[in-house]
Amino acid sequence: MDQNLVKPKRTKYGPLGDKDRIFTNLYSRHKWRLKGALKTGDWYKTKESLLKGPDWILNEVRISGLRGRGGAGFPTGMKWSFNDKPSDGRLGQEPKEAINNLFVRDI
Repeated sequence: MDQNLVKPKRTKYGPLGDKDRIFTNLYSRHKWRLKGALKTGDWYKTKESLLKGPDWILNEVRISGLRGRGGAGFPTGMKWSFNDKPSDGRLGQEPKEAINNLFVRDI
């Protein structure tokens, strides 16, 4: 094979440094587990957000206008708010987790 036709291995990814990138681990140069994510600055506001509580998080999702990716584009904040409603008794007890629209109760 002609060596001129072989694409050289790319070792530099343009003029941007990690501090300039939106996705700092795009080329997998950092560890992908939680410690690696913390080192690159990801998850830095997670604890603060969780301490504000579920009502605050739900309100932020509503305000953001985030929508589902299905054909109807249903508002995610509205969908999440349905999970917070008390049971009407059909389940026998409160649902513990909602997974893909299936309520799983603690048996």
